[in-house]
Amino acid sequence: MPDSIRLTSPAEFVASVPALIGWRPAESVVVVFLDTDCSQIVCTLRVDLPQDVPNLATQLLDVGCRAHSSEALIALYTATEATVRVLELVAAMQSGGLHVRDALLVHDGRYRSYLCADDSCCPPEGKPVPASTSLIEVEHVAHGHPAVAPTRADVTARFAPRPDLAPSAEEYRHAAGLANHPLRVRCDTAWEALTTLVAAARHPRTYAVDVIEAESTVRAGLLILLRDIQVRDHVLATVATQDAATRIELADAMVSVALTAPEGVRRHVAATAAALLAITGHSPVGARELVALADGESLAQLVESSLDLGIHPEDLRDVFLQALPEIERRIADADSAA
Repeated sequence: MPDSIRLTSPAEFVASVPALIGWRPAESVVVVFLDTDCSQIVCTLRVDLPQDVPNLATQLLDVGCRAHSSEALIALYTATEATVRVLELVAAMQSGGLHVRDALLVHDGRYRSYLCADDSCCPPEGKPVPASTSLIEVEHVAHGHPAVAPTRADVTARFAPRPDLAPSAEEYRHAAGLANHPLRVRCDTAWEALTTLVAAARHPRTYAVDVIEAESTVRAGLLILLRDIQVRDHVLATVATQDAATRIELADAMVSVALTAPEGVRRHVAATAAALLAITGHSPVGARELVALADGESLAQLVESSLDLGIHPEDLRDVFLQALPEIERRIADADSAA
């Protein structure tokens, strides 16, 4: 979340929720966790309705603990009145040490607070949800996130496989020799391939001739190289060293490689793409879709567990950062022994 973003009113909170989760929610509970002085958003969680209140409260308290958050905002998106259940949830969260600053009902283009009894501030009929684009949505798009989608299904559709765009058999044959190079060369080549795809996405006109026409061959080479776990781990750890905007670009490039991979080789690169989305916080929904495509890969299981537990993207990123020295040592040892 950019440092300039602040939620200073219920209206700003409600207007910002779609940008925080990526689509316009329906029949959902959205909880935004804040830092201690409520100046920054730590993380956002959305769950489907209906929910068992005690179980949901336990889940939210666990996420708040892991995110080091003691303050939260709740938005209930539903056509069904549930005041008693909302107040029960608020009470359970606050008894567990997670202070709820406000809890809002959002329905039919209006919102109202469950906690404010001042009719001049929070009239019973509610207030209109701001129609203008929120500052958070503007910032997200500026930092490389996609625009808000109408529904969750529209978000998941962005992560549907495109095997029709897979590299050809000839392109695989052309790239097959990469697997025979020393480990350091393979790691460097994989990184160069990924950054080449990012460059092509940044400058499609500039790269129209010398990159985009060869992009399929670049993807074929990356698919071959990422079959080696040591190459994959080096790519993941190296991405973790980059700034936030670059990490998003690299994650998007890896997603494109995964979605255009042939079914037979999609699993390992889908797991890699899921991990990159998880450490960027770019799209938890996309990360889960890629976990499903990875079909049981151990890395994908790690990503799924981190999402289920509400582990913050920066904490997951730290795991890969801390692994980099050991990865570099193994690469040096492997090349010395060769």
